[in-house]
Amino acid sequence: MTVVMTVGELLDAFRPVAEQMLRRDEFRAAEFWVYSDWSERLRRVVDTEVADEGMALAWSVAGDDGDSWLWLRDGEPEMLLKIADDFQDFIAESAFAWGRAAPDPAAGAVGATGRRTGGAVPAGTAPPVRPVVRPRRGPS
Repeated sequence: MTVVMTVGELLDAFRPVAEQMLRRDEFRAAEFWVYSDWSERLRRVVDTEVADEGMALAWSVAGDDGDSWLWLRDGEPEMLLKIADDFQDFIAESAFAWGRAAPDPAAGAVGATGRRTGGAVPAGTAPPVRPVVRPRRGPS
């Protein structure tokens, strides 16, 4: 089922997804926008324009940028899961959170209300890393 929504509605639907995946300070500083011209990625589409599959949702978090195609034909929940999957890969490969596990988007569907139906682990709740302690080598 093809999704018909404005760019503003799309951004409103994705922000709660991103908020679940980022730390609070990262989310507050993050920027999200939609663009349609691949040669001018920073030229933003206005919020009132109807989203189409020639567009991408883009983001900038802590100086790292990424984006994801809009798969409107798949329906809103599936489209948001695909974008969230790309966003999760972006987070794991970013300089600001290299290797950090973000909540798995497949663990719960997310709708326009921003409410999940599953129970993913919140970002930043990984067990603490224990330092490696090596014995000192003294004189023999």
